[in-house]
Amino acid sequence: MGEIFKNGSKWIRTDFHLHTDEDKEFKYSGEKQNYINDYVSKLKSEHIRIGAITNHNKFNRYEFNKLRKEAENNNILLIPGVELSVADGANGIHTLIMFNEDEWLENGEDRINQFLDSVFLGISNRENENARCKCSIIEVIRILESMNKDYFIIMAHIEDRCGFFKELRGGRISEIAQEKIFVENVLGFQKLRTYDNITKLRDWMGYDIAFVEGSDPKSIEQIGKGKHCYLKVGDYSFDSVKFALKDIHNRVSCNFMPNNKTFIRSIAFEGGKLDGKEIHFAENLNTLIGIRGSGKSSLLELIRYGLNINFGSNSTDMDYKKNLIKNAITSSGKIIVNIVDKHNKHYKIERIFEHEPHILNEKGEELGISLDTIIKNPLYFGQGDLSQTDKCEEALLDKLIGNSNKEVLRKIQNKKLELIDNINKFMRLKDIEEDIRENETIINNCNHNLKLFKKHGVEKKLNDQVIYSNDKLHLENVVTVLKKHYRDIEGNIGERTSEIMELLNYSSEINNDILNELNKTISDFIGALNKISCQVEVIENLVDRIPEIEENFNNKLKSMEEEFARVKREINIPELDISDFMKYNNKLETANKDIARLEKQKDERECLKTSIKSNVRELNNLYLEEFNIYSREIDKVNNEQDKLQISIGFKDDKEKFLEHVKENFKGSGLRASNHLDISEKYADYLEMFLDIYLQENKFKEMIPDNYYGKVVELFELNIQKLIEYKTPNKISINYHNKPLAQHSIGQRASALILFVLTQKDNDLIIIDQPEDDLDNQVIYKELITNLQQKKNDIQFIFATHNANIPVLGDAEQIITCYYKDDEINIESGSIDKRDIQKRVIKIMEGGRDAFNRRNEIYKLWKYNL
Repeated sequence: MGEIFKNGSKWIRTDFHLHTDEDKEFKYSGEKQNYINDYVSKLKSEHIRIGAITNHNKFNRYEFNKLRKEAENNNILLIPGVELSVADGANGIHTLIMFNEDEWLENGEDRINQFLDSVFLGISNRENENARCKCSIIEVIRILESMNKDYFIIMAHIEDRCGFFKELRGGRISEIAQEKIFVENVLGFQKLRTYDNITKLRDWMGYDIAFVEGSDPKSIEQIGKGKHCYLKVGDYSFDSVKFALKDIHNRVSCNFMPNNKTFIRSIAFEGGKLDGKEIHFAENLNTLIGIRGSGKSSLLELIRYGLNINFGSNSTDMDYKKNLIKNAITSSGKIIVNIVDKHNKHYKIERIFEHEPHILNEKGEELGISLDTIIKNPLYFGQGDLSQTDKCEEALLDKLIGNSNKEVLRKIQNKKLELIDNINKFMRLKDIEEDIRENETIINNCNHNLKLFKKHGVEKKLNDQVIYSNDKLHLENVVTVLKKHYRDIEGNIGERTSEIMELLNYSSEINNDILNELNKTISDFIGALNKISCQVEVIENLVDRIPEIEENFNNKLKSMEEEFARVKREINIPELDISDFMKYNNKLETANKDIARLEKQKDERECLKTSIKSNVRELNNLYLEEFNIYSREIDKVNNEQDKLQISIGFKDDKEKFLEHVKENFKGSGLRASNHLDISEKYADYLEMFLDIYLQENKFKEMIPDNYYGKVVELFELNIQKLIEYKTPNKISINYHNKPLAQHSIGQRASALILFVLTQKDNDLIIIDQPEDDLDNQVIYKELITNLQQKKNDIQFIFATHNANIPVLGDAEQIITCYYKDDEINIESGSIDKRDIQKRVIKIMEGGRDAFNRRNEIYKLWKYNL
């Protein structure tokens, strides 16, 4: 019994008002020998795992023992009780008294009937439903208290006849609710149906109480009828039920609480110090406890490694943490993480040491998906990591945001690549005017030198040779251009046809009529591409003719060589070198073509200017989109609580930008004042680029003339790195209305863990020793209260030495770690289990104090551990 709690505390359907065949009003028509089995089978079929046997003014120990044993065999806890009619109100009030079997039926004694005999002394026929004992509710409680044994009371069907609300109403209820023994021992009201009466009861009583359910059956068929009631317990014990009724906001519900998030169900190991072991986790709060050096941090690192969660840029002692993994599972070890998602689908992540993880489905099939497809934004903070996060706030925000900015980051990266490509093209064209001037100088020089040849009539005599030379240059240019465009066309057509063909593979269960029309269009498109492909073959044939044309031209040129040589011999002018004539003509022809090309490129450069300005605008919009994601997350943090307030300014961290400017313009000769001017004048290097190359170049006015050239040289040398840099957003964190940096280490740690716990978009948060640098008061007031609120939505796995976290945090699963025979040994269970409570007190710092504080909070549990 208890295997149901392998993964810690869980919600259990509970029926506080059950009658049996021993009750005069209960009727069983089956075979007598089948009664016990039929009764328990009905409990099981109704998913009732905890029940209280409460017959009218009667308790039959023999029957109860038989029912309890059969229930235990079916993982059901039955609690002995009685429905006692007390002498209050006009008709008496029915109260459900539950007894701790270990105390009231101890050593074969029946103290329950001793109690009943005392309150019905002198009253006959007490088993009748309408019979009342001689004592009021307060007198009954006093008698129960005098017996010094554990019990609690539920007021039965309070709005019906003989019900607490129906019989007493306002004034008397307020009077009774002032009695300390009533407050401490009456833990619930059963069968409250009128919503307005909830408010009335709270006003009359002055405190909240659990509203529970019980089927009050008159036959086996009626067991489980009516509304349901669920308790969150971690052990089949009287104590766990009683405690749950005290923690009404967290452990009592009239609705089943299904899993609504992804969580780690278990982690198993092959090899190393954990070989063959499997650790089971609760959906909510899990705490790993143990003496220092017992393997807690190793287990957290193994979970992180198994899930392939990054350390994070602010993580400390990364080498040490990596060694924890290797030492725990050795170089051949394997980690198997079992995960259940919010749709109750099961996954398995397997990872061999220093290998990539593999995600499998329930059938063991490789899925080829990433972890973020299953677990939403898991957070990991190793030992000491939280105390470092105030030094890199944006890194912390990135951790908390997780994948919510994944798409915008992808867009930012693509836009950066597009911008850098356009800037590189622009930079190659930025000096066009100077290139044109250089070519114009070449033309002027060539024309000047050719004048002497013209004077002697050389130009006319060598005219054919000049023509041949120009034609040869033209032919070479044609060959280059045609081959380039052929290669482009050939590659693109093949790739596009293959990509478009894949579009035909899509099918739909609903819109096939529309898809058929779409597929016909795709097919026609492919047909048109195929026609183009045929034309590509024609182009290929044309390109193949070029070598023959080149050969014909070269042969003709070769046949003219003797003629050209003869003409040169006839020109006998000593002061002229005939070869210079051809050289000047060739340079002239080339320069003219270059100028024509450069003039066209001026238009291209203007288009690039427009594109770059557009790219910068679009990139800044994407940065702003990313900023708005941060802002929304920060608003959530600020709205969740009032102790921690965060602000963010877009590209506003000028100090970091200033440091970046200093680093990247070392050796330029700039002074500190120049660095400061740059960081204040420009939002980032994008603005600086636009000013220098595309706008007014006010940068030149800021920089001394003797430094300007060197600064621009360094800018162009590192242009890609500078363009990719974004001035960080300025993040300011105030804790209790004072900047975080002005607080002590402990207060900063308090603020940052509060920051983490305000998140709602994380399925899993893993923290190693969150209590470091925190005092117990902070742990209780901020850490524990936030844990209680968040653990229904987030799975927490903590390693801790501080008992307040598992005890006051009401941990659903506590995992005890200890070394034995060079192995890490594991024992686990919820905070409800007595042996786990003993381990907490024995192992943890402040364990007994934590339980004492818990007793003060709930006025429950007398620990003699």
